[in-house]
Amino acid sequence: MATAELVYKLARAACVPIDRDIATCLYTALMTDTGSFMFEGTNEHTFTVARELVLAGADPAQCARPIYFGHSAAKMRLLGAALSNLHREGPLAWIWVTQEQMQRFGAREEDCEGLVNYALSIADVQVAIFFRELADGRFRVSLRSKGVNVSGVAEYFGGGGHKCASGCPIEGPLAAAVSRIVDRLRAESIL
Repeated sequence: MATAELVYKLARAACVPIDRDIATCLYTALMTDTGSFMFEGTNEHTFTVARELVLAGADPAQCARPIYFGHSAAKMRLLGAALSNLHREGPLAWIWVTQEQMQRFGAREEDCEGLVNYALSIADVQVAIFFRELADGRFRVSLRSKGVNVSGVAEYFGGGGHKCASGCPIEGPLAAAVSRIVDRLRAESIL
């Protein structure tokens, strides 16, 4: 169940009136929590909540536009750099960006949001990893999957998340970070 669904149910249980602003925020959260209604766990209850939020004033198109068509030029340049670094190993793909690239493009931390999903969007990829270099030389790792449980890998390195979306910090350099994450995916029989 999406976090937005839980918040909506709590608000309803607490008799909080759902006005247009609240409905818009919750619908946007529901849309992003569910990957535009395509992640596992999306079901008839999710669509019931979406319907109720639209009836309360959320405009689906207005909610989607800034999420999918509101990227900065810096994010697009960063995406290009990340995709130029694309590596594949069977059902696994990984990409990364460096601090130097972040600075060169004037990118902010939030410009990295969702980049991992581009690697996951490759047809036969089941697990995608995004490595973002931090100022101290460590990496922030985002793990995504199409149903494979990657949360144990993140937890092993002191991170967290859930089955299909997890993250963790890891020491650099990049080659060592990639090796440690890929080795752990193998150790957990994910690859």
